[in-house]
Amino acid sequence: DAFTIASGLTTTWTGGTMTGTGLTTIAAGGTLAINTGNPALSGRSLTNAGTVTSAPANYLILTGNGTLTNTSGGLWDFQNNAGINVSGGWAFDNQTGATFRKSTTTGTLGLPIALTNAGTVDVKGGLLSLDGGGSATGAFTLDPSATLRFNSNFTLGAGSSFSASGLIQLANGTLTLARGSAFVPATNVSFTGGTLTGTDAFTIASGLTTTWTGGTMTGTGLTTIAAGGTLAINRSEEHTSE
Repeated sequence: DAFTIASGLTTTWTGGTMTGTGLTTIAAGGTLAINTGNPALSGRSLTNAGTVTSAPANYLILTGNGTLTNTSGGLWDFQNNAGINVSGGWAFDNQTGATFRKSTTTGTLGLPIALTNAGTVDVKGGLLSLDGGGSATGAFTLDPSATLRFNSNFTLGAGSSFSASGLIQLANGTLTLARGSAFVPATNVSFTGGTLTGTDAFTIASGLTTTWTGGTMTGTGLTTIAAGGTLAINRSEEHTSE
């Protein structure tokens, strides 16, 4: 059977395991507060339309296979950088109207599972590292002190967008531009490794800088530096263009 946290109510989860084929659901207005210890989901998916606050002393353990689904109106708020420890096949589905938030303003939060983002990924500071692959048709909003790191294979699809602050970093894996239009970030980009590819153009806009210290640009899309834009190639022995 499903376990549902109703509107106006809170379940505080400090330890133990949720398992079985039933679904754990946080209804709109309900709250799941993950506070301490190493609580675990074992092959049991979780759907959130309310609020999940994730601030364990250590991490949330995911075993087996399942999906963390953030539906419209849902907020999953990572309030420290402990994050997730995963073994098995898990994914995070951030749907239209939902928000995945890193509210810590310093430090690194790594996401080791695949992310599908049709809603909003909101990074309040520090570094969010996408380590498990995925895709996006939604928004990434970065505060001025925040960095979003692509550290695995990831596809930017139609509708994906970025705020005009923070830093976008490509470090590992392949970032595929499949938006159907030029990718023109409104903030600075750091290209330290991995591969940028796809059919879309990558354009460095006026007043902005892409720093290229490693990695490869390939694919049929065109790389363009607009008037007033800057491409800073700092370590030429570590980057290639194909």
